[in-house]
Amino acid sequence: MVTVPRLQQIAPSRSLASNDRIRSTVRDQSSNILQRSAGVANLGLRAIEVNKAYEDSKIDTISSEANQKYAEWNAKKLGTLKAFKGDPTDAYAQYDIEEKAFLEKMVSDKPDLNERVARGFNNNLAKIQNSNRVKVLKQRGFQKEVYEHDLFEADVKLNKNDLAVSASYIQEG
Repeated sequence: MVTVPRLQQIAPSRSLASNDRIRSTVRDQSSNILQRSAGVANLGLRAIEVNKAYEDSKIDTISSEANQKYAEWNAKKLGTLKAFKGDPTDAYAQYDIEEKAFLEKMVSDKPDLNERVARGFNNNLAKIQNSNRVKVLKQRGFQKEVYEHDLFEADVKLNKNDLAVSASYIQEG
């Protein structure tokens, strides 16, 4: 016959331990914890708002500087183009290329911008360019019109001068 050993279980104590620290009651701290958690969350939201305000200020500042630089550059280029004689088509095509390079350089000069600031700066640059585009197109159209008018007048003058020579070739019959 085989005997299986049995373990005896210790009976649970029916009386509380005599240690006073165990008997102490714990205050309900849930409202205090909730209040502090809300304070930390509000602090986080406030930090986000402050950061956004800083970024907005940065966008405004660098956009203002870019607007000033672009206005100076554009006035100088348009002054040069205004003095151009002849067909202005190629000169304005070159202006468009130089303008694009100038704007790209202004963006590349600011490589340390975060994504939001860079996007805002690019949007403001596009607005600056578009607001000056009307002035450029007016000047371009006016110069093209003057060139075509002068070309027509020169053509009429040549034909008028050639009329006397051509009339000498006219024969009766």
